[in-house]
Amino acid sequence: MIKWSIWPYCPANKRRLEVVKLKKAPVTAPALVLLLLFLLLAVFLLDWAGPPKQSVSAEPPRSTDMAVIGGTTAALLTALHAAQNGAQVYLFPQGQELGSDLSFLLAEGLAAPLTPVQEKLGVSFTPVEFKELLRAKGEDMHDPVLLNAFIQFSPYLYTFWEKLSGVSFDYLPDAAGKPYLHSFNPAHQPDPASVRRELELKLHRAGVMIRDDAVQELLFSLDGAVSGLVLTRKGEIKEMINLRSVVLADGGYSGELQHWHRFLQPEYIKALRPHEKGWGLRFAAARGMDLLQTGFLRRRLILYAPTDGIYCFFSRHSWKDAYLLNSKEQLPVRNGQGEADFLHFVQNSPPGGVFLLAALEDIPATCAPFFRNFSDWENQALLPGSGFSSFPHPPGAVRLAAPVRVGIDYTPDGLAVTPRGEVKRSGTIVKGLYAAGEICGGLHGKFVLPGMPLSETIFLAATAGEAAARHAWR
Repeated sequence: MIKWSIWPYCPANKRRLEVVKLKKAPVTAPALVLLLLFLLLAVFLLDWAGPPKQSVSAEPPRSTDMAVIGGTTAALLTALHAAQNGAQVYLFPQGQELGSDLSFLLAEGLAAPLTPVQEKLGVSFTPVEFKELLRAKGEDMHDPVLLNAFIQFSPYLYTFWEKLSGVSFDYLPDAAGKPYLHSFNPAHQPDPASVRRELELKLHRAGVMIRDDAVQELLFSLDGAVSGLVLTRKGEIKEMINLRSVVLADGGYSGELQHWHRFLQPEYIKALRPHEKGWGLRFAAARGMDLLQTGFLRRRLILYAPTDGIYCFFSRHSWKDAYLLNSKEQLPVRNGQGEADFLHFVQNSPPGGVFLLAALEDIPATCAPFFRNFSDWENQALLPGSGFSSFPHPPGAVRLAAPVRVGIDYTPDGLAVTPRGEVKRSGTIVKGLYAAGEICGGLHGKFVLPGMPLSETIFLAATAGEAAARHAWR
């Protein structure tokens, strides 16, 4: 073996680099065996004396830019827009079907000003008029900063939705009475399933990773900023993920009404969207995040078939001789009477049932399957305590009866957010935590304008998606 010994050049003593050739030492087989045994023994002793092994995986936590929690349309649009803004996005549906509320939103329509449809029909509806309408209908119970930001964004609602979904609202069903409300031409109704598939395809192309894990907990740094997620699968902690931004977008809580509104009588309330469990809202409320408009619900009067679990909305039909009836009193149903009076009557009725009574010739075809003779209801005892013999029947012609309920299809109260979708706690922004969709409050006031559920979804998905992506870049 040759060893190179390098001596630096020194002018004083004029030494030069020299090479020293060492004599090769022989290595015997027994010595090599002893050396290997010694190394194996050392490894064994170090492993035995070391710290105990942990039961959790030694795999380090994974990292990503941001996560969107929920399977709603708001979650899909937020994840897609954030990915298009350069963020690496994980989407956690939390057991929800992707786009589970899409059919509801498409049926509601889109509320927007300055659209190509309005321009084509010569309909004038400006953002200023839109704002005044929202303020009037909501009785000025909005977050004014959020409302102003929404109005500034409102001219882009139509094109933003068209770009992301590939679907256009090409019809104004009531241009004179509701110039803001866009719907679909009855001859060209889109299939919600195809719209959903288009969104899923765009998510895939944008690189959004859809995870089937469940988010159990959000992690925060010492300064209160979002820092990570704890994930579970089948109830067991699986892994932790480091990230910078989280968007809560799993919808409202109409499927858990009694948790939020214990004053409601379960006998007369029907959740029209039972899949909305409100995990994100419950999580945020438990950690002291600010809430807005608590106590407001969008109520719809429905005719309900208890045996089949089906319903239809109360029609503004020209009822000639109809009554709402409970075990104590009756209320005539007259043309032009506000639905609020009917809702109040149902919600404040004593136990035993509430019914709509109408003559056979006065019942529209869409409502006919829900009406039966008095004797049918009594004999089948479908409603406990409903004895029609004790009800104060109105005089006149023989009438059929249909059970009536108050349907809840939208929950406008929720998290207080900034125009960028940032969640607040005690009035202060929680860094890295955002919200989008029905989980947010502040845009509706007391009344939800038709078409606003989708408009709010688009606005907050756009602003929260972009803001969360930009926060993750810092």
